[in-house]
Order: sequence, then C-alpha cells, then structure tokens
Amino acid sequence: MSTSYGSITSGFSLTQAGAITTLLDPLTVFMSLDILKTTFDEDENLTSYPIEKNGGVIGLLPRDTVNEKSKSVWEKMKHKELDVYINHAPVIADARDNVEVIFNRIISLNHPFDDIIIYYQGRYFGVLFIKDLLKQISTLRSNELLKARTLQQFFVQRNRVTAPDFEYDVFLDMAHDLGGDFYQNIQIDKHSYLLSLFDVCGKNITAALTTSFLAAFFATSQQNDFFKTISERQLVENLNTLLFEITPNDHFVAGVFFFINTANSELTIFNMGFSPVYLFSPKGGTVRLKILPPEFPPLGIGTTIEGEPTKVKIEPGMKVISYSDGLTDVKDPFGVTFGEKRLKTLFTDNFRKTIPQFTEILRKTIADFKKNAPQADDMSVLHIKFR
Repeated sequence: MSTSYGSITSGFSLTQAGAITTLLDPLTVFMSLDILKTTFDEDENLTSYPIEKNGGVIGLLPRDTVNEKSKSVWEKMKHKELDVYINHAPVIADARDNVEVIFNRIISLNHPFDDIIIYYQGRYFGVLFIKDLLKQISTLRSNELLKARTLQQFFVQRNRVTAPDFEYDVFLDMAHDLGGDFYQNIQIDKHSYLLSLFDVCGKNITAALTTSFLAAFFATSQQNDFFKTISERQLVENLNTLLFEITPNDHFVAGVFFFINTANSELTIFNMGFSPVYLFSPKGGTVRLKILPPEFPPLGIGTTIEGEPTKVKIEPGMKVISYSDGLTDVKDPFGVTFGEKRLKTLFTDNFRKTIPQFTEILRKTIADFKKNAPQADDMSVLHIKFR
C-alpha cells in the first residue's frame, strides 16, 4: 500500500520534498476506522494517511485521531465517512519544492505541525511526514556546517610559517561548528613576518562569513605582494576600512597584529580592541612581565586609526602570549568564570615551559576548569617564543 524512497523519489535532489516523500495509495473516505487502524498498526512510521473522495485526495487522517475514534463503538456507528475526521485545509507542496522553503512556509502560517500532502505535475504524489522533513533539514544543515568547518580549517592551516628566529603555536577551541576566532600567519619576506589573531563579533555562520572575508583579504594581499609594497600601518588601515564599508554598524572585529622584523630585531604590535598582550622579557637571571593593553578600537568601527602601535626590541628568550576573551569568559559548571586572575597565574606559572608543553597545560587547565559546562564562546591563544 505504501512505497518509500523508491526509484521515483530517487529522481529528486536531497533538498527537494520529493526525495523524502512516502508514496501512499489513498484510502477511500468510505473505509472503516478499524481497517485504517490496522493499516497504522502494520507500519509504525505512518503518522497520517491520505483520504480520497470522488477520485481526489481531500486531506490527511492523523494516526492519533484514528486511535482515539476507533475505541468508541458510537463513533464507528455514528459516521459512515472518514471525511469528518480529517483536516480539510492541509499544507500542500510540490515535490520539487525546497524542504527549507516548505518548513518556512509552515512557520509563517503558524500552522500546526501536521504532515504535508505532496503533488507532482498537478497530481497527487504522496505524503511528506513532518518528522521526515525535520530530519532531512537537520541532516542537510549538519552537512553544510561540516563543509563550512572544513573550509574554515583549511583557511587557517594553510598559513603555517616557520622561521629560524622564533617559534609559535596557536591554541584554538571552537564553541560551535563554525567559529569567530581566527588567525593568519604570513611570511612577508626573508626577514619579515605577520602573526595575527582575531575575534569576530557574532556566532556561528555570521562570524564564519566574516572570517572568510578575512581569509580572502590576506590571501589576495599575499598573492599580489601587497605586503611588500605597503607599510604595516597601511595594511591595518586597509583592512579596517574594508570592514567598515562591508559590515553592518553593529559588527566589528577585535584583532591583534604582530609584525616581526628579524633583521632589526623589532616587534610591532597593533592591538585593535583585543585582549591585553602578555610580554615576558628576560633580564639577566630574572624575567620581567609587561601586560600591554590595546592601543586602538576594534576593526570596522571607524574609518581612521589614530595613535601609534607598540614597538618592542626583540631579545632572545622573549615570549609573547595573546588570547581572546573567550578564554577568560569560559565558565565552570557553577557559572564561575575563569577570569583574568586565573589566567595571569596560568601564564606566569608556565611561561618557562616549551611551547608544546605550554599548549598542553593550557588545554588541560581549561578542560579541568569547565568540566562538562557548555562553552559559550571560542577560545584562542597565540604563543610566540623568540630564539
């Protein structure tokens, strides 16, 4: 009596209703409730059944209604036709319609989550069960998020650089399938490098779209050798202007740029509304800590950048640690944040560790702190050690 996902439905794309429609031969309106209940009992996947009258489908009869009415002898005797039980104004769609479009139509109509009658080329085709519609939408969205996450990871991983004068590592822990924390590391020339870390406002897809733009900006600039023809400040200003022009007023990007020049042993820092930078400098047998606050507002807020970046003389053994605010904002199961105090202790107690050791200690410390508490924001840490 029914056929699901056969040769007919396989002719549709996975985004079309026809691909997940169950092909059901309608029952006549004169069919008894007992026979219809037996039909439901034989197939637990059925949640409603199409009913026809005068050669056409007039609606769907839900399983729950049949189960309820078939218990009553009076109901069986009172009505001779099934049309008194069905919804005469069901949601109707075409087999070629996009499943997302159908779902949005249901939401916009404030319609109960009933099953849907599907037509194809003007004729009755089958029934799209709401559970199958929701499952398909969930699967499609998950697949798209996976593809987007893979693409986002590719943008990041393709920019690994190596240098004889320093080493670095990036700890990145996304809160969702797609993230707003993002880093780009580029070798400009033989002696010049850019290491950068960003925290895009917003979550998931919104943030991922902006990180894709950042990736495109850096890739285009590198491909066309813009890094070699403009100053460090011009690069930051260009990115700031573009973000200001293409993003909404309430959208911005916090970021920190580390321009490393190994020829003159100079580190230039543009901190654009990012978290403070921890700078550990060896002085004889001691190590001095400086916590450098941001010098500029986030990218994309205004069209100009006023002020001067921080310049630091690079010394052997010097370490720089930068982090996104998702690290200090992470909460334990009781809602207590990790906070700046714990973060400072974590950094100062472990700055002498090797970079791989530091990353592992960081990962374990955060995991032990938050345990099974949900993670609300992305966390990222950039750790640089100069040789």
